[in-house]
Amino acid sequence: TIYFPEIKTTAKDADTNSNISCAKEEITLVDTVSFKGLVPNQKYEVTGTLIDKETKKPVEADGKPVTAKASFKPKESDGTVEVTFTFDASSLKGKTVVVFESLAYKDKEVAVHTDIADEGQTIYFPEIKTTATDAASGTHYAKPEKELTLTDLVEYKNLIPGKEYKLTGTLMDAETEKPFDVDGKAVTAETSFTPEEANGSVELSFTFDASALSGKTLVAFETMTFEDHEVAVHADIKDANQTIYFPEIATTAKDKADGDHFAKTDKEITIVDTVKYSNLIPGKEYALTGTLMDKETKEPLQADGKPITATTTFTPEDASGSIELTFTFDGSILSGKTIVVFESLTYQEKEIAVH
Repeated sequence: TIYFPEIKTTAKDADTNSNISCAKEEITLVDTVSFKGLVPNQKYEVTGTLIDKETKKPVEADGKPVTAKASFKPKESDGTVEVTFTFDASSLKGKTVVVFESLAYKDKEVAVHTDIADEGQTIYFPEIKTTATDAASGTHYAKPEKELTLTDLVEYKNLIPGKEYKLTGTLMDAETEKPFDVDGKAVTAETSFTPEEANGSVELSFTFDASALSGKTLVAFETMTFEDHEVAVHADIKDANQTIYFPEIATTAKDKADGDHFAKTDKEITIVDTVKYSNLIPGKEYALTGTLMDKETKEPLQADGKPITATTTFTPEDASGSIELTFTFDGSILSGKTIVVFESLTYQEKEIAVH
């Protein structure tokens, strides 16, 4: 008698119990090998190797191919045996791997299953990247308003079309590296979607009270799940694309002539407003606009029918610092008046901070 063994394999992630896995530091894949035509009660060894579907080369961890072995003695000629792979998969984001199996008898290969296109042997590792912006400005800057909406554009890769996935976002305080909360509750958002293609994007929106966030920085963390199992994360506290900055400005206005808060009603006076800023991105250009306000009427102070304003642009070298804004105007009509300097900071013509 001559035996011609046959094997087929079905690979699954141990956590998700599906062919979708998460590219994290330690995962376990289980490959169920179905065999036919073996000699009962004889010892066989099955060896599995993970193959990168794109390169068609073995997947490596710590510089070595990821393999697994299982020895067994079948009681019958047909049956199944499991081969388990436990390894660091953190480098496999966005990758697809295929499990190849080889069956040996007395150290001689007697059957293989190495079909790179076999879905049953295939494991998908999704990847997500996110870009968080303020919905109003379309930038990474936001004003600390009572009701604020942030939009996180999540780009995904290597999903299985037609399957339902869920995205959950959490806003993190960049300084404490803990979830940002309002009234004791973490600010989160979630959405479910079914992609038509393996690669694409989906938006997630956070609407919350941001009034206490002057000078703070938030980072959007995202988690993707499939059937309640985590299959992808993007949680880098230092990723600028995930970050929203809430700049803060504070101003001190003084009469240039004597450096105090009192000014003479001369024909020409100069007010210098020193604006301290924090939480800006160094190397970016900003515009600062000041307006003189009549404290009694709460209206802009005017000269020749036009509001008295001053504007300057600057590019900070550091996130925090100060800059001066100068107003020179006819102060002869201001006897007994009190004026207050209002300031507005803009980036790409979008207002990002006020005082």
